[in-house]
Amino acid sequence: MFRKFREVIDTDDSISPELRLSLHATLDERLLFGKERLFDSIGRQDGAAAMPISPPRNNSQ
Repeated sequence: MFRKFREVIDTDDSISPELRLSLHATLDERLLFGKERLFDSIGRQDGAAAMPISPPRNNSQ
């Protein structure tokens, strides 16, 4: 979705260069905020969902 917004921002000639910079900065900020919220949410979960995934076993040994 964010890629599509970026594409529209970059290809729409009616958007001034200053506004483009501002829109891209806003998208970057929102992406970082969303990423932090996701990781915080995962970190607060209890049980197996919050545990790191261990590498697969090699049963051939």
